[in-house]
Amino acid sequence: MKENEKDAAFIANARTLLDEGLQDLDCQTLSQLREARRNAIKTGKQTISWMLPATGIAASCAVLLAFFLFIKEPPQKKIFSGMEDIELLAAPEPLEFYEDLAFYSWLEARDIEG
Repeated sequence: MKENEKDAAFIANARTLLDEGLQDLDCQTLSQLREARRNAIKTGKQTISWMLPATGIAASCAVLLAFFLFIKEPPQKKIFSGMEDIELLAAPEPLEFYEDLAFYSWLEARDIEG
């Protein structure tokens, strides 16, 4: 016998035994089993009913987070234009003036104080 035939035979045998056992049960036990089955089905539906909106909210939050993280414009880098060098070269003072700029700043501060 193949596996599928063995499985089918086992399932048929189990079903037959369970059906025979079901006929031997009293009315009170059958009633309790039916009520337990209804409660299990009812509980399963309630669990699924709140999961759908929760899943939708979680998915929306994930999309918004991805939007704000990936679509955000990167910070602008400061671009050195070189205009400061041109201003130094075009100034009427000689370049030696800028080499001694710290000295002239100190001298000016001393003249103001004293």
